[in-house]
Amino acid sequence: MKHPTPTLQDVANAAHVSTATVSRCLNFPDQVAAQTRENVTRAIKDLGYSPNFGAKAMAARRTNTIGAIIPTMENAIFARGLQAFQEELRVHGFTMLVASTSYQPDVEEEQIDRLSRAVLTPFC
Repeated sequence: MKHPTPTLQDVANAAHVSTATVSRCLNFPDQVAAQTRENVTRAIKDLGYSPNFGAKAMAARRTNTIGAIIPTMENAIFARGLQAFQEELRVHGFTMLVASTSYQPDVEEEQIDRLSRAVLTPFC
């Protein structure tokens, strides 16, 4: 029998703290007392809790995801540029999605539409 996925509330109950404290432990651990962090971390591990990043993105109304559309993946100049772009984005907490158009304007429009929906509405 499959057990239900543990929730933030389950972690809070197990650690004897509020859901706000669990959230703070996950997002701003330096703002939480060491013993409280330990209790929350233990509860997370014991329950097998995994944060729902989709819910987090929805609550924050942002995904920290950037879409990049390039004409081809066959040209090394694009690969080097994407690598540098991705490295800088990562430093700032962003993720990059990449699409290629094969130099076709209709494919480019389609990719823009799809990436926009993926980045702006990740739950559709």
